[in-house]
Amino acid sequence: MLHDLAAQDSSTQLSRRLSRYTTPTLLCCDEVGYLAYDTRYADLLFEVITRRYQLRRPLVLTTNRAFSEWNQVFPTVAPTPASLTPIRVSPPKSRAFASP
Repeated sequence: MLHDLAAQDSSTQLSRRLSRYTTPTLLCCDEVGYLAYDTRYADLLFEVITRRYQLRRPLVLTTNRAFSEWNQVFPTVAPTPASLTPIRVSPPKSRAFASP
């Protein structure tokens, strides 16, 4: 997703491509922060998160990073409550879920 967004040559193309990731009913991003992001990729990911939050579209992010390490995932965003409002941290449940 981030490579796709970063490859857009103009702001018009980027805006159209962002809508591809902001309009689906649900977006799942697995292993966020597993690879190091440059500033551009981190900003694009934060843009997707922010736009989905504004549109009230759910987003599932999985990561092995502790919340205290998220400044490495989003290096240009100060980890303040206001900047992280779109992200609601829910630790994994310790019980297994059975299929219905």
